[in-house]
Amino acid sequence: EAGYGDGLTVTLTLTQNYATIGELLQSQLEQIGVTLELDVVESATNVTRQQQGDYQMQITQNQGYDIYVSCDRLDGRLSTVLANGGAQYKDETCYEFIDACRAALNEEDRMAAFADLQEYTLEKHIVIGLYNDFTVSAMSSSIAGGGLTMDGYFDVSTVYNVPTE
Repeated sequence: EAGYGDGLTVTLTLTQNYATIGELLQSQLEQIGVTLELDVVESATNVTRQQQGDYQMQITQNQGYDIYVSCDRLDGRLSTVLANGGAQYKDETCYEFIDACRAALNEEDRMAAFADLQEYTLEKHIVIGLYNDFTVSAMSSSIAGGGLTMDGYFDVSTVYNVPTE
């Protein structure tokens, strides 16, 4: 009843690793009259589109441990390149919270300001948290490979076991 009676069509640009999440969102949004078209692209294309602001809807990762990166992704005063895509809210009150995060002189004040920013964005903007990051640690002299993804995360898909003799 609160949906889009006349319908609405939105395109979600995403990479293959988010295809299942995209299909889930597609199914859920269909129930309120929103047609979600999935545009699955290569990672490099996705990053370029984010930086150029060439998308209607995106699934992104937010490095919540870095307050400055999080602020950049919400700050509508920045270019899409500086915000690495990001939500870029055009909202004066949001700017005040962002500026308070950046101006805080100690970690305690910065964390309190960031908590206020998070609360405000969750109340006033469309933000959907799908999951929390987790860390897996493994140590062995027989493990090799690995590396970093384009986002700076460790790429476990290239880890392999070195046979011991």
